[in-house]
Amino acid sequence: MKSAAYASLAAFPGKTVAEAMALAGTAFAVGDMRLDQVQIGPQNAGALDWLSAQALQEAYPDTCFRLHANARVDGWSSLADLASLQHHAGYFIELAKISLVLEAPAYTLHAGLRRNAGMATLQSNLLICEELFECPVGVEGMYPTDNDRYNVSTWQEYRAMFDRGMRYALDLSHLNILACKTGVRDDGLVREMLASEQCLEIHVSGNDGETDQHTPIVGETWWMRLLEYAHPAAVMFTEENRLRR
Repeated sequence: MKSAAYASLAAFPGKTVAEAMALAGTAFAVGDMRLDQVQIGPQNAGALDWLSAQALQEAYPDTCFRLHANARVDGWSSLADLASLQHHAGYFIELAKISLVLEAPAYTLHAGLRRNAGMATLQSNLLICEELFECPVGVEGMYPTDNDRYNVSTWQEYRAMFDRGMRYALDLSHLNILACKTGVRDDGLVREMLASEQCLEIHVSGNDGETDQHTPIVGETWWMRLLEYAHPAAVMFTEENRLRR
């Protein structure tokens, strides 16, 4: 691995942010999860508001927090993503307010459903988000499904996103599903994307190549050797579920 990964609180699903931070502290104590930077996602229970975001900063002054995807704030919807940005305008305005309270250095979100937007709309929505959040914003690509519902879920679409100059979070577990389902690996593209300054974040976890399971990484995985190409400014977050035995 590039180094010990930073904590995504997705590693503690169903726990509040405060509970997850306490558990992440235990993981940090054994040296495999860093808390200098922490990502808060929708897997964490309870809604963040101005007061709780400020309390987080006060409780963890040495931690830089950032939000991911449809993290839970007032107006939350499970359907909020980059493709449906305009349909959830109130939610994203509130999410941006919390991000600004946290003084977050970046924000990333899922590409969303193919039926709601094409690549050009995703790119224009990224620019809208950057104005709203007042920080770099990146899109997280997805993986194939039986009904082909996700945007950015083929190697060709990852290449198109990259060539357009869009910023992104590169989820290597999603790329494992893409490689397993198609029988094709594009190591060259993955190297390029990891090495680019467009890469804001790298997400890692394990899966069986079929579904996004966020399991612990066991043994060597094909993408591990490619991490040596990662851009030094790209922040790697582990989403491995630490609550599973």
